[in-house]
Amino acid sequence: MTEEVKQIHEQLLLYLETDEESNQPDIHLYNEHLLMITEVIESLKQKLPCYTFDCDASEIVFFKTVLPKIISLFIYYTEKCGIENSELIGTRKSRAEYLTRLIKKIEDFSTQNAEFYDYCSLGKSNFDCYYFLRNSPLNREATILFGSVVDPQFCPVFSIKVAMISAYRTLDEELSEPRGEKKLLGSGSVAVPNGLRWTGSKRSLIELIYPLQKYVNNGQASIKEIVQGFQHLFNTDLNNYPRIYQEVLGRKKGETLFLNQLMNDMNERSVENEKERLRKRGFK
Repeated sequence: MTEEVKQIHEQLLLYLETDEESNQPDIHLYNEHLLMITEVIESLKQKLPCYTFDCDASEIVFFKTVLPKIISLFIYYTEKCGIENSELIGTRKSRAEYLTRLIKKIEDFSTQNAEFYDYCSLGKSNFDCYYFLRNSPLNREATILFGSVVDPQFCPVFSIKVAMISAYRTLDEELSEPRGEKKLLGSGSVAVPNGLRWTGSKRSLIELIYPLQKYVNNGQASIKEIVQGFQHLFNTDLNNYPRIYQEVLGRKKGETLFLNQLMNDMNERSVENEKERLRKRGFK
């Protein structure tokens, strides 16, 4: 189940990000994406109540780090549909009021769940058996969360909260950006104060980015967020990264050319450093 859902999540991300790059975001596009994500979740709601994990550790990993990523997409696109709908049919005043209410909702959720937010952000695990097992005493009754009834046989309520934290963090960052700034960040035209420039191939950089995901924000950051960070750091344009990643996947299994080259470069550098150290000590 874990590997199946991981693959579903990656396929969703590739489709959503590729689709948004080739279209101007609007209410119809977000609605289509939301419908697709909803269908995936409905399918999982049919499977999970009957599914038994081989051990508690596997169940915790699934409900703490795997399923929340898909639910987070559902929450994110639900809110994006609301924002775009407000932009489409609202007045200037109603649009401002809508965003104010959304920001307040995010802030209220963060305040009400501050302790759990810190637990997740600091990568703690000592209460995982209480938070992320379906048979936990904290998860015996259905709960209304994000406007829906959460069936404890589908997933623990704290799994939904992990998803809300992730989705609300992304929304909060987007809402905090001046209009147009997000597009600018993706265009590769942002001036980087330290003057760093990526002078390798884009394919090499993409090959480096994807394995780093599990090490950024405890695995909670999306590939899109990490790509935007590298674009800003190295002042480069990676808008076609989903297509490039598919090309990387099309190579022979296990063939990671750039990562292999990095390993060789590191070994060579270590040898050179050792030679330099010996020379300074008078050895030839």
